[in-house]
Amino acid sequence: MRYGIQTAKGRQLIKRYPFVPEQDLVVGFCDQATFYWSTQQLDVSDFNPDLYKVPKTATHIGVTLGVLDFDFESLESSLSVSPVHFLELGGGVTSFSLTPDQVAVPEHVGFVVLGLRYYEIIETEVYAFKQPLGIRVLDVLV
Repeated sequence: MRYGIQTAKGRQLIKRYPFVPEQDLVVGFCDQATFYWSTQQLDVSDFNPDLYKVPKTATHIGVTLGVLDFDFESLESSLSVSPVHFLELGGGVTSFSLTPDQVAVPEHVGFVVLGLRYYEIIETEVYAFKQPLGIRVLDVLV
């Protein structure tokens, strides 16, 4: 590919690349999510995690939003990440928004990255499952 992610096809390919094996829950989550570059806010509407099969010991799904600014010439990067948002399993339909701690317009190539992981929360103790549930590039800004 001559111009890589500078083309619509290149951006489409990077958004479809499976960083970990794709799971139905991740696909369903991303279908309910919309990202806005102007505010760097991710809005998730009417997502129901109870529609999907989950591990017995999981009590929550943790969702993290990241905005990566990557310079392909110097190989330098910066990453702004949101705090983990916990979705309680068994809690039904939910809507929420996520924003990175620092909002900055990417100077080079911007990537919106979403990470999901199962957690077991017992009282105030939080235990993350070893393997991520899903990692997905939601959008690319050139």
